[in-house]
Amino acid sequence: MSQAAKHNPPVPCKPLGEVCLFKGGSVISKQTIAAHPGKFPVIGSGQQPLGFVSTYNTEDPLGITRAGTVGHLTWCEGKYFRTNVNWSCLPKRPDLLLPRYLYHLLT
Repeated sequence: MSQAAKHNPPVPCKPLGEVCLFKGGSVISKQTIAAHPGKFPVIGSGQQPLGFVSTYNTEDPLGITRAGTVGHLTWCEGKYFRTNVNWSCLPKRPDLLLPRYLYHLLT
């Protein structure tokens, strides 16, 4: 057994649902986005924001789309508005699984 193997035991493979929490976003219409312009990006299923609004509903950076481009990963740091087609994916133990590492692992 190598020195590295003695100090770094193998990491068990677990289903994503065992190590992460998922939260859905909120419904927002194009009319609401147009009526309430602001600085917070609206993140849905695409790679670009749908627009910018005056309110936010999350600061969770990692998202997985569940409609449109299903399975597309999004990364948005800071405060923003997550739509209902994009779910937060948060490690239950961020001290053991960093969100940014999880993003790169899933991509």
